[in-house]
Amino acid sequence: MSTPQFLPQRNYILEEPEVYVERYRIIDEASLPFLAEQVEKSGDEAYRTVLLGKQAGLGIDAYGKAMRWVGRADRLAFNDLKNAADWLYCPAIFELDRLLTSSNADELLMSDEEFESEARYWRELAEKAAWTDIESALLTGTRPVLWQTLPGKPCMHNARFGKGSLFVVTYKGKQFAITAKHVVGGVDPAIFRLVLAESKDILPVHAGRHPLAGSEDHQDDSEDVFVWQIDVASTAPGIEWWSWNLDGLCRKVSDISPGQRVYAVGYPEFEDNFDTENFDIEEHPFVASGLLTDRPLTDDIYSMKLDQHLPSVDLNGMSGGPVFSRFGEKFHFVGMCIRGGGTPPHLHLISSENVLVFLDTLIEESSQVAP
Repeated sequence: MSTPQFLPQRNYILEEPEVYVERYRIIDEASLPFLAEQVEKSGDEAYRTVLLGKQAGLGIDAYGKAMRWVGRADRLAFNDLKNAADWLYCPAIFELDRLLTSSNADELLMSDEEFESEARYWRELAEKAAWTDIESALLTGTRPVLWQTLPGKPCMHNARFGKGSLFVVTYKGKQFAITAKHVVGGVDPAIFRLVLAESKDILPVHAGRHPLAGSEDHQDDSEDVFVWQIDVASTAPGIEWWSWNLDGLCRKVSDISPGQRVYAVGYPEFEDNFDTENFDIEEHPFVASGLLTDRPLTDDIYSMKLDQHLPSVDLNGMSGGPVFSRFGEKFHFVGMCIRGGGTPPHLHLISSENVLVFLDTLIEESSQVAP
């Protein structure tokens, strides 16, 4: 059956039901303890009741009943899926969107107006849920590359400016901020400021390094990497930040098949990027989804073709940002953006091993000079 004409185009990728069941099992295992803690702090009894129902598996039970009704009694399936969604079982949201796309008002015993309202509501909620899942996972540790003469609150005589993107990682017990070498071109790396997103605290870092130490030249190739090691020992007490775990969530681009979905994260350049009143950068993080192309641009550079529904942005600011793909329903870091553009728009990236090789070199050097 064709999609109802009144529904907006589906921009997220609708997966099979078992994919969402496994994906949200993993998400719930990670997030429920934190969510329970926040509910207890808030004292909201209504939400606490819903959370207890979720923990008791009421949403999963309603979802299981609904899926047994699908194709046999779709009105009963619809009711049970709504019940599952009310108990915060997210896979039900996507099955409601699927059901309302393939059914009609008569099959669900609704008026035309009610059916259209429900179909629009669940389509919009499914879109939001799909992108919230992606953004909450992939924005972890991704920051704009910011510069400021003196660290501190920006002002007229000490403005904060920036270009390009970076990502913060944990690797072999150390913390690093990583970007592309050409992002730091023309700027003194000593005035780099690693500013945290919410608190605006500035993390101390050691002097930045590049695989071609002492060289100002760079090429868009495997050595277009620049790294600051975070000086964890000098960080003020109580400061916390997000970082990506490269030890467990990292794969090579060559592990991805052509046509597999990938996601690039960064801070593209917008006209309103600078806050003239506060002399600071206005942050606009962006997740670019797309497909890995059939063949590498060169031996070291891979390409992803961006999805058509994405807004048009200046992709230059994406340089230095991470690229991810899903393996076993978990996102893994697979590479770093080094440039973008073209018609249709593409992003070009180097594979994760090019980053890891240099991090290994830095760790080995630091171990040799440690007391």
